[in-house]
Parts: sequence; C-alpha cells; structure tokens
Amino acid sequence: MPQSIDKYKILVASPSDVLDERESIDEVIIELNRTYGTRANLILELIKWETHTAPAASETDVQDLIDKDLGSDYDLFIGILWKEFGTPTDKYNSGTEQEFRNAHQRFKQDTKSLQILFYFKNSTPLSLSEIDPLQLKEVNKFKSELGNNGIYYWNYNTIEELQRFLRIHIPMRIDELRKSNSNSELKNIRIETPVIEEVPNEDSREKDSALWIKSPMECCGKMADTIPNWGILTNLKREPQPSSMQFSIHIVPDISECSRQTNLVYQESLVSISHPPLKIFKEVNSYII
Repeated sequence: MPQSIDKYKILVASPSDVLDERESIDEVIIELNRTYGTRANLILELIKWETHTAPAASETDVQDLIDKDLGSDYDLFIGILWKEFGTPTDKYNSGTEQEFRNAHQRFKQDTKSLQILFYFKNSTPLSLSEIDPLQLKEVNKFKSELGNNGIYYWNYNTIEELQRFLRIHIPMRIDELRKSNSNSELKNIRIETPVIEEVPNEDSREKDSALWIKSPMECCGKMADTIPNWGILTNLKREPQPSSMQFSIHIVPDISECSRQTNLVYQESLVSISHPPLKIFKEVNSYII
C-alpha cells in the first residue's frame, strides 16, 4: 500500500584532491537507503556539483551559479578537506569555504534546520610535490577556525575509514533532526478539534465522497504564514470518525480546484486547502489530523 516517506538531502563540499572520497559517499548513501532508510521510512539524496549543476553563464561569480544549482534546502552538510583548500571565489578563499559558510549561516539562524559533518584527511600524499604550502596553510587555518566556531570535526586516514564514520554519523544526525523537527519545518500540521460538516450546497463536487472541515490550524515552516480554516477532506469514511491518520496536502489557488484533486491519495485520505496567493500546486507528506 502507498506510504509516506520523508526525504533528507545531503550536500557534499570539497576541493578536487578528494574526488575518490566524494565517489565513495555514493556507496554509503545507497547502502544506508537499503538499511537505515528502510527501517526509518525515509530516503537520503546526495547533492554534489557533479550531479546537480549544469554549465551556464553567470553575471557574477561561478560559485554563485553553483550555489544556486545546489540549492539551500539540504539537511546535512558534509565537508571534506585534505591538502588543498580550493579555488578562491569573489567572497571566500575557496568554493568549499563558501558552501560551508552558507550552511553555517543557516545553522546559526535556525539550529534545527540542518547539521554539519566535517572531516579532515590526515594521510601523507605519495609525493611531497603534491603539496602546495599556501594551500595547506589555508586548510590548517580553516581547521583551527572551525573549533573556535563550535564545529566538532573528525579526522580520517583512509576512504574506508571515512565510509565507516559516515555509516554511523549520518543516521545519528538525521535522527536528531527528525526528533527536533517533529512539530516544525513542514513536518506536521496539526488540526485541533475538527468540526465536520456536510457540503453546504449541491454543485460540481461529489457530496458522497467529500466532507468539509472547519478547524483552527497551526502551520510551521515555509508553506505560509497563515492558512485559511476551510479545506476539503476526501476519501474519508464518515463513521466511525478516525482520530488519527496520515494524508497529503495540496495547496490550490482556488477552492473550486479542490474537487479535482482526488486522484492524488496517500494512506487513506487527502486534504486540499485553498490558499489563493499560491499559483502552483505543492505537495507535502506526513501530516497528522
């Protein structure tokens, strides 16, 4: 039967000297989706410039274009540094640093919005000619600053060790985010003391398959500051009235559209709520009534 599954996005930031590590994280995510994701009823999506950006022209800095492609709605930030710090941008000493600063700024604004995992590779390169003293100096300087900014980082020596760490650390931090956001950030909309009424008039809506619901609603997150108290509840048995169930929500630009949203159903019911200012449909899963 259909299930409601939460998706968590993970952004990876690093210079080019740890490309093997970047590729190895794909293996970890596939494994975690099969094990941890199945048990926790969630899916992890890995976000990297290799898969989530495209060539384009930028009016400002190329890194700004990359940042726009990567987005800012990820839940975990994974940073990796070794002997290179990266190419400077218009704002910071490297693209990796800019991506980290963006994530850290989000964290400071809302500590429940995401978590940061940072790792430094300790192994010595095969040749000393691979080491750029200026780049290494920037890495060490940045590493020192992390501790002063409240960032707890780990060191690793091999790719296998990094993978082992991530298998433990990613579920740990995702579970922490799920717990802290259980009643916010679009994770829940709670409808208190609902009053169920018959459809008020005979029109194009199917009276036998729809009920009106009028109730106070509280909404946390980015969906809207306020939501009208009227919505339409479809595919719900009238008796006995359920006390709790999961459903999907579609925000529609006009209440007349509600009757045409019955084909998108999660679990046992679907709720459509009118919000005239919105011009697009938006689906949000895992809500409780």
